[in-house]
Amino acid sequence: MSRPSPSQVAAAIAGEVGVGPAGVSAANALGLSSQVSPVELVAVPARAPEAVATLRFVDRAQRRARLVERLTAVEVALLEVLADWHDLVELDAPVAQKKIARLFERGTIRAVQLARGAADEPSDVRERLRHILEVANQHDAVGLVPPARTPDLKRRALKVFDAEAP
Repeated sequence: MSRPSPSQVAAAIAGEVGVGPAGVSAANALGLSSQVSPVELVAVPARAPEAVATLRFVDRAQRRARLVERLTAVEVALLEVLADWHDLVELDAPVAQKKIARLFERGTIRAVQLARGAADEPSDVRERLRHILEVANQHDAVGLVPPARTPDLKRRALKVFDAEAP
Protein backbone atom coordinates (compact mmCIF):
# COMPACT_ATOMS: atom_id res chain seq x y z
CA MET A 1 0.00 0.00 0.00
CA SER A 2 1.47 3.35 -1.04
CA ARG A 3 1.45 6.49 1.02
CA PRO A 4 -1.46 8.85 0.43
CA SER A 5 -0.73 11.99 -1.59
CA PRO A 6 -0.84 15.40 0.12
CA SER A 7 -4.19 16.11 -1.57
CA GLN A 8 -5.61 12.83 -0.22
CA VAL A 9 -4.42 13.70 3.28
CA ALA A 10 -5.87 17.21 2.95
CA ALA A 11 -9.22 15.79 1.79
CA ALA A 12 -9.30 13.39 4.74
CA ILE A 13 -8.62 16.21 7.20
CA ALA A 14 -10.49 19.18 5.71
CA GLY A 15 -12.91 17.66 3.21
CA GLU A 16 -13.04 18.33 -0.51
CA VAL A 17 -15.75 20.95 -1.00
CA GLY A 18 -14.41 24.51 -1.23
CA VAL A 19 -10.91 23.25 -0.43
CA GLY A 20 -7.94 23.61 -2.76
CA PRO A 21 -4.29 24.44 -3.16
CA ALA A 22 -2.93 27.84 -2.14
CA GLY A 23 0.29 29.73 -2.84
CA VAL A 24 2.84 28.09 -5.12
CA SER A 25 0.84 24.87 -4.93
CA ALA A 26 -2.12 26.63 -6.57
CA ALA A 27 -0.05 28.17 -9.36
CA ASN A 28 1.59 24.82 -10.02
CA ALA A 29 -1.79 23.02 -10.09
CA LEU A 30 -2.98 25.43 -12.80
CA GLY A 31 0.22 25.09 -14.84
CA LEU A 32 1.14 28.73 -14.24
CA SER A 33 4.38 28.01 -12.40
CA SER A 34 7.03 25.33 -12.44
CA GLN A 35 7.94 25.98 -8.81
CA VAL A 36 7.30 23.18 -6.34
CA SER A 37 7.05 24.01 -2.68
CA PRO A 38 8.41 21.56 -0.11
CA VAL A 39 5.33 22.43 1.94
CA GLU A 40 1.93 21.97 0.31
CA LEU A 41 -0.47 24.82 1.16
CA VAL A 42 -4.19 24.09 1.22
CA ALA A 43 -6.89 26.77 1.54
CA VAL A 44 -9.91 25.72 3.61
CA PRO A 45 -13.22 27.63 3.95
CA ALA A 46 -13.15 27.15 7.71
CA ARG A 47 -10.80 27.46 10.64
CA ALA A 48 -7.52 25.91 9.51
CA PRO A 49 -6.69 22.48 10.95
CA GLU A 50 -3.28 21.86 12.46
CA ALA A 51 -0.41 21.29 10.04
CA VAL A 52 0.56 17.72 9.21
CA ALA A 53 4.10 16.83 8.04
CA THR A 54 4.62 18.83 4.81
CA LEU A 55 1.00 19.98 4.63
CA ARG A 56 -0.10 23.40 5.91
CA PHE A 57 -3.64 24.77 5.92
CA VAL A 58 -4.59 28.36 5.16
CA ASP A 59 -7.66 29.75 6.93
CA ARG A 60 -10.26 31.12 4.52
CA ALA A 61 -13.15 30.97 7.01
CA GLN A 62 -14.49 34.34 5.81
CA ARG A 63 -14.91 32.98 2.28
CA ARG A 64 -17.97 30.81 2.84
CA ALA A 65 -19.25 31.22 -0.72
CA ARG A 66 -16.54 28.74 -1.77
CA LEU A 67 -18.29 26.17 0.37
CA VAL A 68 -21.85 27.18 -0.54
CA GLU A 69 -21.09 26.93 -4.28
CA ARG A 70 -19.18 23.68 -3.75
CA LEU A 71 -16.06 24.91 -5.52
CA THR A 72 -13.60 22.29 -6.71
CA ALA A 73 -9.90 22.27 -5.89
CA VAL A 74 -9.06 23.77 -9.32
CA GLU A 75 -11.59 26.57 -8.85
CA VAL A 76 -10.20 27.35 -5.40
CA ALA A 77 -6.68 27.29 -6.87
CA LEU A 78 -7.68 29.97 -9.38
CA LEU A 79 -9.08 32.25 -6.67
CA GLU A 80 -5.92 31.76 -4.62
CA VAL A 81 -3.68 32.60 -7.61
CA LEU A 82 -5.75 35.68 -8.42
CA ALA A 83 -5.09 36.93 -4.89
CA ASP A 84 -1.33 36.85 -5.37
CA TRP A 85 -0.86 36.78 -9.17
CA HIS A 86 2.29 38.89 -9.28
CA ASP A 87 4.22 36.65 -6.88
CA LEU A 88 2.95 33.28 -8.12
CA VAL A 89 2.56 33.32 -11.91
CA GLU A 90 5.75 32.82 -13.93
CA LEU A 91 4.15 33.19 -17.37
CA ASP A 92 3.38 36.38 -19.24
CA ALA A 93 -0.16 37.48 -18.44
CA PRO A 94 -1.62 36.77 -21.92
CA VAL A 95 -0.16 33.25 -21.95
CA ALA A 96 -1.39 32.54 -18.42
CA GLN A 97 -4.84 33.90 -19.24
CA LYS A 98 -5.09 31.63 -22.29
CA LYS A 99 -4.16 28.61 -20.17
CA ILE A 100 -6.91 29.52 -17.72
CA ALA A 101 -9.38 30.11 -20.58
CA ARG A 102 -8.74 26.54 -21.76
CA LEU A 103 -9.76 25.26 -18.32
CA PHE A 104 -13.14 26.93 -18.81
CA GLU A 105 -13.43 25.56 -22.36
CA ARG A 106 -12.76 22.01 -21.14
CA GLY A 107 -15.26 22.33 -18.31
CA THR A 108 -12.53 21.91 -15.68
CA ILE A 109 -13.61 25.25 -14.19
CA ARG A 110 -17.34 26.00 -13.95
CA ALA A 111 -17.79 29.71 -14.67
CA VAL A 112 -21.14 30.29 -12.95
CA GLN A 113 -20.24 28.41 -9.77
CA LEU A 114 -16.85 30.12 -9.62
CA ALA A 115 -18.42 33.55 -10.11
CA ARG A 116 -20.93 32.93 -7.33
CA GLY A 117 -18.24 31.37 -5.16
CA ALA A 118 -16.21 34.57 -5.42
CA ALA A 119 -18.91 36.72 -3.79
CA ASP A 120 -16.98 37.18 -0.55
CA GLU A 121 -13.47 37.36 -2.01
CA PRO A 122 -11.47 40.59 -1.66
CA SER A 123 -12.23 43.22 -4.32
CA ASP A 124 -8.90 42.75 -6.13
CA VAL A 125 -9.60 39.02 -6.56
CA ARG A 126 -13.12 39.73 -7.80
CA GLU A 127 -11.91 42.29 -10.37
CA ARG A 128 -9.20 39.94 -11.62
CA LEU A 129 -11.76 37.15 -11.89
CA ARG A 130 -14.11 39.42 -13.85
CA HIS A 131 -11.23 40.12 -16.25
CA ILE A 132 -10.35 36.42 -16.60
CA LEU A 133 -13.99 35.56 -17.27
CA GLU A 134 -14.09 38.16 -20.06
CA VAL A 135 -10.85 36.82 -21.58
CA ALA A 136 -12.29 33.29 -21.40
CA ASN A 137 -15.51 34.40 -23.14
CA GLN A 138 -17.57 33.57 -20.05
CA HIS A 139 -19.52 36.82 -20.35
CA ASP A 140 -22.68 35.55 -18.64
CA ALA A 141 -20.71 34.86 -15.46
CA VAL A 142 -19.03 38.28 -15.28
CA GLY A 143 -22.19 39.96 -13.96
CA LEU A 144 -22.38 37.45 -11.12
CA VAL A 145 -19.10 38.68 -9.64
CA PRO A 146 -19.52 41.80 -7.50
CA PRO A 147 -17.32 44.60 -8.94
CA ALA A 148 -14.89 46.71 -6.95
CA ARG A 149 -16.51 49.74 -5.34
CA THR A 150 -14.37 52.33 -7.07
CA PRO A 151 -12.62 52.72 -10.43
CA ASP A 152 -9.34 53.18 -8.57
CA LEU A 153 -9.67 49.77 -6.85
CA LYS A 154 -10.44 48.20 -10.22
CA ARG A 155 -7.45 49.87 -11.87
CA ARG A 156 -5.07 48.73 -9.11
CA ALA A 157 -6.40 45.15 -9.24
CA LEU A 158 -5.98 44.86 -13.01
CA LYS A 159 -2.49 46.36 -13.02
CA VAL A 160 -1.03 42.86 -12.52
CA PHE A 161 -2.29 41.98 -16.01
CA ASP A 162 -1.06 45.26 -17.48
CA ALA A 163 -4.65 45.66 -18.61
CA GLU A 164 -6.37 48.98 -18.95
CA ALA A 165 -9.50 49.23 -16.89
CA PRO A 166 -12.30 50.60 -19.07
